Amino acid sequence: MGETFIEISAKKAPLIGGGALVGIVIVVAIVVLAGLDDIVKVSIEPAGTKVTKVEVVLYDVDVLPTKGQCCAARADSGQSARL
Repeated sequence: MGETFIEISAKKAPLIGGGALVGIVIVVAIVVLAGLDDIVKVSIEPAGTKVTKVEVVLYDVDVLPTKGQCCAARADSGQSARL
């Protein structure tokens, strides 16, 4: 006789659970990467100001999985630089 519904469901449960876990990991990664620019900006501005003894303001931070860059920091002197 063939397998019952419960036996078939028990075999598929790990696949469904694994798929759900992968989906959750992808969503978390997207959320973290989306907010990473702000986290970096909030971290660099006070640390840069403390180290350089001049106000450091970042107007653009772009963090990608393969690279990251901070564009044009402004200091008290009004000069801009690519970091």
